[in-house]
Amino acid sequence: MAGVNPISLLLGKSLPRLVSALILLSIQFPFTLLAITLGGVTFTQVLATYATLGAFLIGLSNLGLV
Repeated sequence: MAGVNPISLLLGKSLPRLVSALILLSIQFPFTLLAITLGGVTFTQVLATYATLGAFLIGLSNLGLV
């Protein structure tokens, strides 16, 4: 009807949720780097945590499409 392919429709529904969540994570990132200077946390642990959170966010943003 409108000439929109299915991929565009799915990305249009999931990307706004994903972008807003990733913006919140990027705002929080400098504060987690502060934990490195306070000790007890390594940069590798911080990156692993953000990679896990990113994968979880991608899963949650696409969960509503099922």
